[in-house]
Amino acid sequence: MPIKLVVFDVDNTLWQVSITYASFLKPPLRIIKTDVISDSQGETVKLFPGIREMLKSLQEKGILMSIASLNDPEPNMVTECFKLFKINYYFIHPQVTTRAKTET
Repeated sequence: MPIKLVVFDVDNTLWQVSITYASFLKPPLRIIKTDVISDSQGETVKLFPGIREMLKSLQEKGILMSIASLNDPEPNMVTECFKLFKINYYFIHPQVTTRAKTET
């Protein structure tokens, strides 16, 4: 059976966060390197090596991708990280909520 959809978590799956979870980041966020974001306190989010290539490859194969992540709703730092990394367009119907992943 071919794979049609892949659903990712974010923290410690797509990226590493210096303070455990992206929802703990303090705005404003800014890109300091292509694959590194820093918050106002100097905490960082680092996209794991090969993530961009993997997402592109899955997209080229016609595999849909989404997100299931338990994070604070506002301000939503996960969504902000996706935008800053410029990878948000890979994911359809991302679920970044305060509800458990089993409920999204």
